[in-house]
Amino acid sequence: MCRRLRIAFVHNRYPVYRQRFFDLLAQQFEVDYFFVNEWGDNLPSNARVLRGYHIPEMSDYEVVPNLLPTLLRKSQEQDYDLYVCTDLGYFITHIAFLVARLKRKPFVLWNGQWMEVAHPRRWLMKPFENLIVRQAESLVAYSSKARDFLIQQGANPARVFIAYNANHYQYSEPPATVLSEFRARIGAHDKPTVLFFSRFIPMKAPDLMVEAFAGVAKRFPDVHLIMAGAGPELPHVRRLIARMKMERVHLTGRITSSVEKDMLFASASVFVLPSRYARSSEPWGLVLNEAATAGLPLIATDMVGATGDLVIDGESGLVVPADDVLALQQAIEWMLTHTGRASQMGKRARDIVSGFTPENMVKVFSNAFELVLTTS
Repeated sequence: MCRRLRIAFVHNRYPVYRQRFFDLLAQQFEVDYFFVNEWGDNLPSNARVLRGYHIPEMSDYEVVPNLLPTLLRKSQEQDYDLYVCTDLGYFITHIAFLVARLKRKPFVLWNGQWMEVAHPRRWLMKPFENLIVRQAESLVAYSSKARDFLIQQGANPARVFIAYNANHYQYSEPPATVLSEFRARIGAHDKPTVLFFSRFIPMKAPDLMVEAFAGVAKRFPDVHLIMAGAGPELPHVRRLIARMKMERVHLTGRITSSVEKDMLFASASVFVLPSRYARSSEPWGLVLNEAATAGLPLIATDMVGATGDLVIDGESGLVVPADDVLALQQAIEWMLTHTGRASQMGKRARDIVSGFTPENMVKVFSNAFELVLTTS
């Protein structure tokens, strides 16, 4: 590219795991970011934050009234070369696409969705969403599944790129004495340990994790389960554990630091993400990337977007049907009884995830932008 592109990048959030990607992109291009309900000292200097309002009855649709006038005003000032926005179902995506059309400039869609969303609003918006997919000058998908979904919705395959989902976390092995103290504190000591680490929400299926481990615990009396995280389903999980009289399940609560993550991954023998379809599928499952950097073998359900790219069945982990307690139990038991093969899977997962970096994401976006410039 002979000059730095001027880009309007609209995104609903500025999460920690995306910050390096956003920073790297802004180093390569002239990017104005437009975030929603994100206030803090760590925002990029070229970021604008707009107030959004949730409408729960519309599948948590977040309306941002000032986005249209703000984008139009900034477009007049900056004369952006292109517009980027994320995910088909968002209000911000619909507005950014309309502004791009009004300004007769290219639009790039960044999308993680790989299955239809079960909600009347999305059914009603389907014709407009398909129009966006067909007319976007370039599309960037989280995964192979998301790429295939976009093509099924009418995208030109030649215009669809995959920027494998990535974050900034890299596992660092904790000192042995510190790790021993951590395991003793939670009660796992040096026993084989299954790890669930996620938000406690219906999609992440923490209840399924408990039910599957109940079967594992009967056959493996020395195996422990660590369940890390917090969320609205935590009280239900506590009641389930109590009702099933499970003594080797350890709830850590919210994990906030990289050091705590290092402790969790160092303590685990296998990592499990048992997500289910809950109005939508799991777009990717970034915690799998984090576990893979520690060389852990992975178990995920077929409702996780990372399956096929990061979690390759029989190669870097095991993939089981969602909401199948017995299949999940058997997958965990297989990992515990085939430790040599499980270790090889963990090494393969670490090799795969080493290529899923914010730096590589920026390279893919650069290729998508290059296509836009050469075909517009």
